[in-house]
Amino acid sequence: MSYAKVIDNNITKLATRLPATAQRLDDDGWVLALRTADTATQEACGWFQVDDAAVRPDDTATTTSNRGVELVGDVPTVIWTVRSKSDDELAGETAVAAEKSTRDAAKAAHGANKDFLALDPPTTAQALQQVDSLTRQVNGLIRLVVDAGLAD
Repeated sequence: MSYAKVIDNNITKLATRLPATAQRLDDDGWVLALRTADTATQEACGWFQVDDAAVRPDDTATTTSNRGVELVGDVPTVIWTVRSKSDDELAGETAVAAEKSTRDAAKAAHGANKDFLALDPPTTAQALQQVDSLTRQVNGLIRLVVDAGLAD
């Protein structure tokens, strides 16, 4: 649950928890236990519960949504605004996907290597296939090192 402080039809503050005390807007009196006060007293101090019923739109490959709170019919209400993802967000998602792909390939290679080591004894064909597989894996590791700038 979240709250909005509303003064003169403007949201002046958002909070996830009510303050312990607040001054009433109607008679300037102080409420010392605002968190346990009834809704009418909280609202008399300018604090309203935010209507958070709006469902966040799903992200797409190129869009995401920003959460905002606006007054709708005098009720602070969550509003979702769909926007294009920034270049940094797109680059970050691409990097995460590439890292996952690399991790998945490493797990698959590890599994294949464990399977080879379990052969007792491997055939010549299996050994040749393993040499080919290991050569490709090492080339991939070298490429990662070079791309990361770790090799001179």
